[in-house]
Amino acid sequence: MTDEREIRADLSQCLGRLWRFGMILSFRSDVALALVEATCVHALEHAPLLIGSSRLDCWLFSTLHSIWQTKVTIRDENSEMRVMDNAVLRRVTALPDEYRAAVFLAYVEDMSYPEVAEVLVVPISTVISRLAAARVMLAESADIAKAPGFAETPILVDRPA
Repeated sequence: MTDEREIRADLSQCLGRLWRFGMILSFRSDVALALVEATCVHALEHAPLLIGSSRLDCWLFSTLHSIWQTKVTIRDENSEMRVMDNAVLRRVTALPDEYRAAVFLAYVEDMSYPEVAEVLVVPISTVISRLAAARVMLAESADIAKAPGFAETPILVDRPA
């Protein structure tokens, strides 16, 4: 980097990539946005140190990850709940794309069924059907997780016929 203006320009080009990384870590758009904001603030505060750095993107990803780890450590008071959340998250991410998208929009983004239908360009009845099927798949995968000898590996859910 040659100067602070170039750092600001490069930073703005990384925002989308940083947000996606925040989503991968947190699975929540509001948390991902907060992580990106904190990372940008940190980068701007340390801009003089970054002048001459060749890989600003690596530094930004590392900073975002450090901020995430700090927040996870701080909120780690209820680790049992976090373990349950992670187990649910593994099962949700194992859902087929169309079901996972409907679950994410309805339950994470708190969109109404008509809004989900509009985003996915499907009828409301399809949204209702996908959410019902996703709940069944999640319930079935939860039963499998409770079975004796179940390993802590991601659960693969077959697509319904």
